Amino acid sequence: MFEVSSASQLPKPAHYEELVAQARALLADETDWIANAANFSSFVFHSLSGLNWAGFYFFDGRELVV
Repeated sequence: MFEVSSASQLPKPAHYEELVAQARALLADETDWIANAANFSSFVFHSLSGLNWAGFYFFDGRELVV
């Protein structure tokens, strides 16, 4: 799927540039917004240390849905 780089291997700006490039590649060919949200949430969760949750809330017209 994607390779998560270690933050200790690169300076922080270069690490974030790499993460942006990986995220763009991950989302580039997928048009389904639910799949993109799930894939991006997983990518963020596994790419940034110290997180205990990463995801989206969507408003369905009445309430927020995870």
